[in-house]
Amino acid sequence: MLVSLNWLKKITIRENKIIREKVPFYERISMHSARRSFVTIMKENEIPDKLIAKITGHKDLKTLNKYYQVRKKFAKKAVVDTFNIDFPR
Repeated sequence: MLVSLNWLKKITIRENKIIREKVPFYERISMHSARRSFVTIMKENEIPDKLIAKITGHKDLKTLNKYYQVRKKFAKKAVVDTFNIDFPR
């Protein structure tokens, strides 16, 4: 079963009453999280750093790279591809 992430309910309690509100996705994430995800996805798709920096408005690649999070599956793939090693699952 697929669950739409576009709208999730925000639940708050006021005066002993439960209030459920629909909140759009873009209001539930911070700008930092969105930027980190964007940079990580772009780098994983082998988009050049200079292009990512231009899109995100970074003048320094060192600052841009602070947003990049190496995901475990991509680190593992890099080792497997480089050294032709297969890890047990």
